[in-house]
Amino acid sequence: MPMKKIAVLRCLRTSNNCTGSGCGDVQMPNNEEGLRKKLDRLVTIGVEAVHLSGCTKKKDAQGEKHECPVITKTAEYLEQQGITVVRGTHH
Repeated sequence: MPMKKIAVLRCLRTSNNCTGSGCGDVQMPNNEEGLRKKLDRLVTIGVEAVHLSGCTKKKDAQGEKHECPVITKTAEYLEQQGITVVRGTHH
């Protein structure tokens, strides 16, 4: 049986100092053209599902987690391209 092609999106800036057990207070850069090229590459190579890592959500002052607006826009674009988006990789 062939394996599904999946991808995991994570916050690049958080990953620079992330141990995988907690998140830092960082902002995602806004480079739409570069991001779009990478997303289109996922479509081209036939990725079927994309999981959004927990580091794509940031806690507010009350401790509630909110999805990064860049990730939300990214997920919407991927869904429009026919790719399944799963919000989470674990937990």
